[in-house]
Amino acid sequence: MKQIILSVAALFTVTFVWSQMSTDTLANGIKVTKDARLDLLVTKQFEINERANKLKDNKGFRIMVLNTSNRDEALKAKSILLKNFPEQKPYLAYQPPYFKLKFGDFKTREDAADYQKKLKVYFPTGGLFIIPDKIEVKLDKDDKAKQTDNVQE
Repeated sequence: MKQIILSVAALFTVTFVWSQMSTDTLANGIKVTKDARLDLLVTKQFEINERANKLKDNKGFRIMVLNTSNRDEALKAKSILLKNFPEQKPYLAYQPPYFKLKFGDFKTREDAADYQKKLKVYFPTGGLFIIPDKIEVKLDKDDKAKQTDNVQE
């Protein structure tokens, strides 16, 4: 009985030791070929991602136009902004129980203050506050040209 147990133990020990031996598959001469344009595509995608990340994290200012629980009032104010100020974008968000209408993407507080004066004509009751917020930055002409070049190549 001792011999059987010793031989089984020896068999398991040899199997365990043999399974732990490493083999290097790349040393056997595996060759990987790839298209040279692949590196170019990876580089361009990296640049596009970097530019997209810069657009997401821009700090600036917006004007809080309205904070109401009346949805129709918020939509009416948004349509006034779209009609009279097409160069800027209104942002309507619902945070229960209020509809918050923010306006514009301003890099500086002074730019927002200029628009705040213009908005007082359409919203004379007040309540126009300049608030810090993350903004969407429009690409310059140079950035747009670079982006279209990257897409075409």
